[in-house]
Amino acid sequence: MTIGKNVVKIDATAFNNCESINKVYFEGNISEWCEIDFVDIDSSPFYHSSMNSKRTNFYINNVLVEGNIEIPEGTKKIGNAAFYDCDALTTMTIGDGITTIPDSLCYSCDKLNEVRIGKGIQSIGILAFYINDAYNIEKFYCYAALPPIFSNKKIYMGKFTPSDWHAG
Repeated sequence: MTIGKNVVKIDATAFNNCESINKVYFEGNISEWCEIDFVDIDSSPFYHSSMNSKRTNFYINNVLVEGNIEIPEGTKKIGNAAFYDCDALTTMTIGDGITTIPDSLCYSCDKLNEVRIGKGIQSIGILAFYINDAYNIEKFYCYAALPPIFSNKKIYMGKFTPSDWHAG
């Protein structure tokens, strides 16, 4: 399946019953992907295929998204569940321009073990880094002057709580 670079919003039912998606190609860049308004978790092209325990490969400009991903400076926002079930990710770096990490950003990214968050962060959404109760995140760095506000008391980041920040 291909998503064009001019897409700015994906509604909740866009991928209902699309359980056989195994490749998603996005024709834009990482900033453009992040700025898509995913209405909720159901609007992620990865959500329904993950219900059948299938891995969906994700490509940005024909390059497989895996290993380290960096949300570059100049990115204005990140959409809900933008990297839902992208289990090829191991490290995520979020630039200083992002103020809010959305709900379910890296939900079920099973191999994610390091997160670096820039200076501009003010809040972190529900289930942003929830990883199937395994809590594989080993390193969590936040470079903000003040700890961000969490959307709920249980932050779903395993052993990390707001008092556990590693200053950068």
